[in-house]
Amino acid sequence: MKWFRLYTAVLHDSKVQRLHPSTFKHWINVLCIANGNQERGILPPVGDVAFTLRLKPAEAVKVLARLEQAGLLDRDEGGRLFPHNWTERQRDSDVVSTRVQRYREKKKREIKEVGENVTLHPRFSNALDLEVDTDDKKLLPAKNPPAGFRLFSD
Repeated sequence: MKWFRLYTAVLHDSKVQRLHPSTFKHWINVLCIANGNQERGILPPVGDVAFTLRLKPAEAVKVLARLEQAGLLDRDEGGRLFPHNWTERQRDSDVVSTRVQRYREKKKREIKEVGENVTLHPRFSNALDLEVDTDDKKLLPAKNPPAGFRLFSD
């Protein structure tokens, strides 16, 4: 599930708090659209924004213009719209799939290093609920862990 940061400082941001309630709703939805776009943080073409907001294209143009006029949307050199201060407030590390992938790769490296560089005494490998496959130099879940000690559920 994709997510983005919404800071509590928005509660005291006069640009946001002075928005009409329907424009505020559109702003939140525009943030969601920007976050979910193929190029994260950049709004898709107006027709796509209109469809997602369930508005006619002419009305979507007005909504985007109001948000740009309020200083909540900016344009890049190519004229594409993006939420104000997006890159400062939304970090690439917020993308969960990327972060999880890095974590899993790190764990694989750690297990490989343990298997290659450390010889575990059978008593300690079972305490960790692991066994060392001496042929392949890999750590495997223990077949017979000590009674009452389990890290993995069946």
